Amino acid sequence: MITLQDTVREMKRMGELLIPYTIPKVSLEDENRIKILKQRNITVDGYDIIVSYSKSEYKDHLLEIVQIQSEFVPFLPFNVVCKIAKAFLGSDCLSFIDFVKIDRKLYCWILQRSKNGDCILSADSKSRSFDGFEFYSMNPNAVNFY
Repeated sequence: MITLQDTVREMKRMGELLIPYTIPKVSLEDENRIKILKQRNITVDGYDIIVSYSKSEYKDHLLEIVQIQSEFVPFLPFNVVCKIAKAFLGSDCLSFIDFVKIDRKLYCWILQRSKNGDCILSADSKSRSFDGFEFYSMNPNAVNFY
């Protein structure tokens, strides 16, 4: 059985390879063509989950995004969502946003850093905490989902 750590390692390796085929280096239409290479179906703590990982390189910063949603039920326990986010992105400088997409909640975790490693946060981010895990919550209206 493949572990969460193995899945994360493989998906992050694929994310690095796909940077040249990811926005802003290509159009949204071109990136959508390779979307299947960025996602996996996994089981974490008994929940069937669809997870997507993407890494983008902009002129002055790097952006990593993990999208998490349940395969069958409307939402996931937040401790499971946090566990996956930390496995992919660590626990420093994370921003969070969630919304409902076609009858299921989609959880998005974002790590944005300058090329020299400094944390970049959205201006309207609010500090949040869950079970000792610190992160920033973003306003869905302030995010461009293309």
